[in-house]
Amino acid sequence: MNAFKGFAFVMAAIIFFNTSDCLSEQEIELCVNAHNTLRALHVNTPSLQWDDAIAAKAQAYALKLLKDHRGKKGTKLVHDTNSKGLGENLYWGDNAKPATCPKATLSWYNEIKDYDYSTARSKNLKAVGHFTQVVWRNTIRFGVGIAVAKSRKYAQYGNKEYFIVAKYSPQGNFYMTGHRLRDYTENVQPRKPGAVTPSLEVLDPSPCTNYIGDTTCSKYLGWGIKCDGDYASYMKTKCFKACGHC
Repeated sequence: MNAFKGFAFVMAAIIFFNTSDCLSEQEIELCVNAHNTLRALHVNTPSLQWDDAIAAKAQAYALKLLKDHRGKKGTKLVHDTNSKGLGENLYWGDNAKPATCPKATLSWYNEIKDYDYSTARSKNLKAVGHFTQVVWRNTIRFGVGIAVAKSRKYAQYGNKEYFIVAKYSPQGNFYMTGHRLRDYTENVQPRKPGAVTPSLEVLDPSPCTNYIGDTTCSKYLGWGIKCDGDYASYMKTKCFKACGHC
């Protein structure tokens, strides 16, 4: 694969493809499921509810981010200065493969590896605020918006750019002066014993495809490479359909 074909980073001439006012019913269902599946890995952490009004604000800001980058070379994700008390997570991707709410949510959640529960801060100065917002116990409602455009750099490879905005209420990552550890300890709960972070394919089974192609996956299976053997992780990612995961 060309080295430039796919990459993404988190909070951090455009031709518009998607300027819709909201996500589809299927996208909303996947988004809610992704958030709540990950929150369910933590003790005493209730599910989130989708909020159409919050989603509309998230969609508006996703479109603003897309428009603000028109004609610019780099990508700089800046938080909404008019958030009015809502928490916010931002994601940008440039890829031939669609970026989705589950993909962004899992990317935010994976910051857990850098989070120190004993100090309620990052272990290594890497970002952890996206993770803590996803699992913040006192957050109860959220909405997400997605804006899509042709890639400014790699359109020749079929790439598109994705700006994904999630807004949360009540906002997470909030603490009273002098009470950071207490507030984070109360709201960022530990994982349940035996909890395992699901793969993206589990969170988003809708694109039921074989990423490396039906023919290649059939060859692998014919060569005796099993879906549940030593290469299970690889096969699950590359031959999702052929291995019967959807």
